[in-house]
Amino acid sequence: MPNESDYLSLQYDDEVIEKLGEKFLIQADPSPIEYSEVWKTLNISFVDSGRTKKIKEIPDLQPDFGHLFLNEKATIALSDYLVGSGELLEVCYENKIGSIFN
Repeated sequence: MPNESDYLSLQYDDEVIEKLGEKFLIQADPSPIEYSEVWKTLNISFVDSGRTKKIKEIPDLQPDFGHLFLNEKATIALSDYLVGSGELLEVCYENKIGSIFN
């Protein structure tokens, strides 16, 4: 089973408040808020939050404050299954398109 510390950690760029407003702090609020009406594609990055020198990858899936990040591959594979159960919100990372499932 993969260990969470073997992967890079999601980090929202500083544009969240600028793009979504102060009422929609997706990076810090796990409340069940609908974002689709105000959503603008956000840029996200990944950082090494551990202390090891091991080379780490971006995960396919990563839970984050009540939401779920899906990389490009996972978004393509799972979007048909998830779309009726919540929102798939587009994010951009490393010139790829992924999503946040809310």
